[in-house]
Amino acid sequence: MTYSFKTALLYSAISRLVAGILLCFPTTVKAQSSVKGTLQMVKRSDTTITLLYSPPSLLRLPENIRAAVVYKHENDYHYCAAPLFKNGDNFKSVVKLPAKVIAVVAAVTDQKGMVLDNNETGYRPSVFEKGASIPMQTYAETVELLSDYAWRILKLNRKSAEEAIISIYQQVFKDYPELKKNDPDFRYYLRLMYSRNQDSMRPVLYQLADSLSTLSKNEKNWGNARFIYKLLGEKYAYEQLERKTITQFPNGTIAQDIFLDSLERSTNDTESTVLAKLQYYIQTFPDTSERKKYVFYNKILHLQLDQLRSEKLIEYEELINKPAVVANSYEYYAEALLTQEKPSKNKIHFAGVLLQRAIRMVEKQLQNSLPEQNDGTLNTSYQKLLYQYVQYHISEKRFDSAFHFAESMAATGIPMNEEMYNTYLTVTEQVKSPEYAYQFLLQNINNNEYARFNLQHLKRLSAVPGKSGKEADSLRVLLVQKINQQQRDKVLKQMGNFHMRKFALQNLNGDSVTTKALKGKTIVLDFWASWCRPCLATIPAMKQYIDQYENDSTVAILLIDTYEFDTPENTIAQAKKIINDKKYFGRVLIDQQHRIARLYHIESVPQQIVIAPSGEIFSVGETDDLRTLIEVSKGI
Repeated sequence: MTYSFKTALLYSAISRLVAGILLCFPTTVKAQSSVKGTLQMVKRSDTTITLLYSPPSLLRLPENIRAAVVYKHENDYHYCAAPLFKNGDNFKSVVKLPAKVIAVVAAVTDQKGMVLDNNETGYRPSVFEKGASIPMQTYAETVELLSDYAWRILKLNRKSAEEAIISIYQQVFKDYPELKKNDPDFRYYLRLMYSRNQDSMRPVLYQLADSLSTLSKNEKNWGNARFIYKLLGEKYAYEQLERKTITQFPNGTIAQDIFLDSLERSTNDTESTVLAKLQYYIQTFPDTSERKKYVFYNKILHLQLDQLRSEKLIEYEELINKPAVVANSYEYYAEALLTQEKPSKNKIHFAGVLLQRAIRMVEKQLQNSLPEQNDGTLNTSYQKLLYQYVQYHISEKRFDSAFHFAESMAATGIPMNEEMYNTYLTVTEQVKSPEYAYQFLLQNINNNEYARFNLQHLKRLSAVPGKSGKEADSLRVLLVQKINQQQRDKVLKQMGNFHMRKFALQNLNGDSVTTKALKGKTIVLDFWASWCRPCLATIPAMKQYIDQYENDSTVAILLIDTYEFDTPENTIAQAKKIINDKKYFGRVLIDQQHRIARLYHIESVPQQIVIAPSGEIFSVGETDDLRTLIEVSKGI
């Protein structure tokens, strides 16, 4: 490939700019210490790799352990686990792996899949023989795994994983400058860099975007420039370049992405209009893969769900051909219907139909999956579906059925989360007896995760005839101590200290809200985003909490819209549309550059931060029981 002299100069300038970016943000990944473990490939065949694992010197391992490996193959993520056998001072494992796999991330687990050692950022053994050249795509796939699938499945430390990704990018861009033209990789890298060091990155990114946008008829570079302008909130430059790109490349990837985005955002589509758009898409754009067609079929499925219609579900389930994805959609819709303030009988019935179908789908997948290829997501999905099915039966006042499915939920082998435990305890009291529920509570009294709900139930269940009031009082003191300790541990892990981070943000009314003005109050910060479905599902509950504490001048509940990558005007308009009640506009704050989210180390949403009147951070993380946290924090 040849370039004109002018083009060569531009690429040279871009390379210097990217080098500037690398200098702006030196890697913070620490060298591996002697106490850390190692995991490396020692042999590869057409169907397997042999791994040698040396555990960290201070790690105590159970008798039976496994090597868990995640990889990408034929555009899908895969998981495979195999036993690790003692081999002198080390352990050896032979893991099944397709011949075309070029990157893996690994961890060590117990027999049940519980991660024991993931090296924080995942072990990343090379799957190539010593001395073999490593394709550039290997680095891209490693980054892709670390940024999503491996992070979720192998329980990697998010911050450390992102630092590792930056380190990989910096090395790769240094060795292979042409990889900077790869849209998804380069954009993700820029987003990571910008989210960590906005002030120093802004001028560098402006200069880079201006340089990229001047390259004639190069869609990838224009796409990167467009992405940067959007990241920086430069609406005019972003829209101008978008129009220019679509004009020059009407069948290109940007025009294609805009078309699909408009499909997602459209609110007045019908089945026939979506199918017509699918035909237009096939005729207009070069990418007609089943993965892209899925977007259209999924849209139609969601239209059926919005209209509470079940007659065409089977047809589009088969066209989508992703049972786990469909099951998750059904679970989401069912939860949304069941948690409405006063759902109609028709909505409750439809929720039951969806949950029943989803449970059957997941059960079939679990039956057909091999144990060594089960990454645990199906089991977790199954447990969540059973939990929602319990809620459905409770709403229908079928408590015996609710107890039956609650027992199945508890028997999945996965520890119940707080809400599941709370529901199980409630249903057990209803169906069995208060005494039975009380004994179950006592069995779990030392589980810190359940302390908040145990405290809620204790007063009522301890009223069982023959129970000592002194026993209940001592248990109550114990549980309050456990709640405090549990929250302190979580805060220290996420924040490093208990100090409240000060801020000043504007609400939807345009008024400034500051931590200084809230001094001496219990403050709840609910971090959410408009693109986050779980966040949207929690907003009705947050409104209820605001209403409950409306007359309590000692409590302030604020909803912080963050991690939006749109212009300030669009972000505010979207937030107003979602909140949909001016009564709450004063409680909704816009964290446009997600500075406050970063101050509080928020790496995913939704999350709630509770700050005690003393100014100490009392709790962090997602919760469905803010009331207990608020009331306990008032005493600090």
